[in-house]
Amino acid sequence: MFIHTHDGLIDFDMDLLVQMCRVIDRQLDTFEERFQATPDADAYGLFDWAEHVTGVGFVACQCYLTATYTCVGIPKVEAMQLGPRHQGSGRAVAAAINAAANFWKHYPEWPLDKNTHRQDTVRRAFDDLGFPADGEYPLSGILTELTTGIARFGPLQVPLGQWRDELMKRRAQNLASG
Repeated sequence: MFIHTHDGLIDFDMDLLVQMCRVIDRQLDTFEERFQATPDADAYGLFDWAEHVTGVGFVACQCYLTATYTCVGIPKVEAMQLGPRHQGSGRAVAAAINAAANFWKHYPEWPLDKNTHRQDTVRRAFDDLGFPADGEYPLSGILTELTTGIARFGPLQVPLGQWRDELMKRRAQNLASG
């Protein structure tokens, strides 16, 4: 939820996301420290741990997306196509974040799911971004790709803010046209 004031915009959901990203990024910093100090980080499960933390980060971002497009009144399908685009694939950053969060939440269910439409949508997004869903540590790869090598969630706040601003412009256009 956000409020327009004479000083600008107060975005409570973004404020919460910023706090969540700080916690998650600290965990990723801890992973990096442990990785550097461990002779066989993969054998100790550190990469799996980092992948799990990265999934939680994408879900936090997805919660922001959902809260925002719902508040603005833009349907999800339309909202996911707005905002900044990933340079290499042209895919909307919002859609990529949404796909990554859905992957983390639902990947364990995929073998039991007879309807593969949602899986196929996620797989296409991951393929477009250069990290196949069935590869090793695809979420970490997607985060690295979306943040141009930084692999932290803090940098995603800028494109998410731009996405929100575009949603608000779209809403204003919709209200003006009828």
